[in-house]
Amino acid sequence: MAELRELCAEFGVYWYYGGVLYDMNDPDDRKRVAQDAVEDEHAPERNRLDSMRALAQNFAEGKPHGPEAFGFQIVYQRGRAVRRVPCPQNGPIFREMAGRALNMEPTYQIGRWLTREEVQVPSHDKSFPCNRFSVKDGRRVVRKVDRRSCPCPKTWRRNGIATWSSACC
Repeated sequence: MAELRELCAEFGVYWYYGGVLYDMNDPDDRKRVAQDAVEDEHAPERNRLDSMRALAQNFAEGKPHGPEAFGFQIVYQRGRAVRRVPCPQNGPIFREMAGRALNMEPTYQIGRWLTREEVQVPSHDKSFPCNRFSVKDGRRVVRKVDRRSCPCPKTWRRNGIATWSSACC
């Protein structure tokens, strides 16, 4: 930044940002631009420290961080989250999934096993765009088509229940 300020001063070029025009030959303008540069470099670190402080405080107060993970549930005592324990319903399924993955079983076979067992996808009630029918501009999705209502074959749905193997979505 210092080199750019010096070049602007040397060639009489004005520096414009934030809706203000600065003259690098004016010492007050040079000082203001330098202060803004230092503050802008410091802002991301300050935000990071604030976020980490809030995260540590939430952890100390027992507030959960993030959504409840599949196969686990949050145990509350007096309104505070104290620990996460295996869910009685999905815990055994999660352990079986982990065991199969650790035994190097292909993920598509694990998905087929989960479909046979009619285990619901954790995100079965969430809206996600269909990859085939959503309108894209490069990688950016311009118009989303919900995967639950797209015209794709719904082989991943049994009896109205979303399952683990999907045809296209």
